[in-house]
Amino acid sequence: MVGAAGLTPYSTNGVIGGIKRRYGTGARPEMYVFGGPLDFRGYAPGFGPPGYVKDKFTWLVLKGYAESRTGTVRLRSADPTQPPLINFRSFDDGRGGDRDVAAMVEAVEMIRRMNDRVGSGTEIWPGPQVRTREQLAAWVRREAWGHHASCTNPIGPDDDPMAVLDSRFRVRGTSNLRVVDASAFPRIPGLFIWAPVATLAEKASLDILADARIPAKR
Repeated sequence: MVGAAGLTPYSTNGVIGGIKRRYGTGARPEMYVFGGPLDFRGYAPGFGPPGYVKDKFTWLVLKGYAESRTGTVRLRSADPTQPPLINFRSFDDGRGGDRDVAAMVEAVEMIRRMNDRVGSGTEIWPGPQVRTREQLAAWVRREAWGHHASCTNPIGPDDDPMAVLDSRFRVRGTSNLRVVDASAFPRIPGLFIWAPVATLAEKASLDILADARIPAKR
């Protein structure tokens, strides 16, 4: 984030407030609604870090613990330098996608209620023409995005057919191959997962040193 005061990227998260939100009878707060003085509508070609503005305010809704979990990651080709083909299937899996959309719609409705109470001006996006729940659901399906893929190579016991990794991050059925990133989680451990990923990496480094019989420095 780059602000008017010349702040460097990520020296601030740019957020002035946030709300954890639970949808229905969910087991945990699964959404984080936060906002700041920005004009930010997602990533697009030519995107740069959004700067602070004086005449706009953007609310963002982070939806974690998605019910829709049938996305795929496939090899594009035999060339290891080619990025994989990632299809989140966020809302079209025919199972949990509808609940994920409904949770997002409810969060947008909450934001609108807050804006109405403070008289915060004119809504730009999605705009006043998108009013009904059906219209909001269609807008969410069209515009929602995610770029922190995780849980695609989960750790698990030997008898779990979906467990790609063992407890030392080794890929089953191969040798000399580990996966150490957010894809190793069976489920995300929180709405913001940087600290858990750092902890996971530290544990993996100790496993690698132990397998190489190199004493870890303390």
